[in-house]
Amino acid sequence: PADAPANRRAAVEAALSRSHGRPIEFTERTATGSLIRAQPRPEYYPIVYVEPLEGNEPALGLDLKSAPTIEQQERARQTRQPVLSGQVRLGQEDADNSGVSLIRPVFRLAPGTAAGETTGAETFLGFVQAFFGLREVLETSRAKTLNTSSYVDMLFIDDAQVAFLEDIMW
Repeated sequence: PADAPANRRAAVEAALSRSHGRPIEFTERTATGSLIRAQPRPEYYPIVYVEPLEGNEPALGLDLKSAPTIEQQERARQTRQPVLSGQVRLGQEDADNSGVSLIRPVFRLAPGTAAGETTGAETFLGFVQAFFGLREVLETSRAKTLNTSSYVDMLFIDDAQVAFLEDIMW
């Protein structure tokens, strides 16, 4: 997601629309999971790039400022370090599939600042985020490691989603 102040919303939406050849606006999810136009706020973290694009088109423009990972995003921004979220429902996945998000803040050094220099001014650009579906990760790991001569036991615990334990214990 990119950092987009409210006064740049229209310009970013127009650029995304031109780039993808269809109208794209900043969106957010309602309590029922439906996408609606994002409410006015001072700053947005819209998704401006997604890979693979096919099947993930609705994610473009999704404002992660209203997402359940906002606390982790802000911590990553403040500490300038990657942060792993707790368990969240992946927006493009089934309601049954939860996952985690690895969040890395991206900054640009001010002109004239040497690489590695810590005293120069930086501009916050946004985040690079990778979403991992836990069920897929665990099932793939299990399928690739289990054979007649090796066994792997896995247990994933997220205190926020205790009911999920039933789905992942083998």
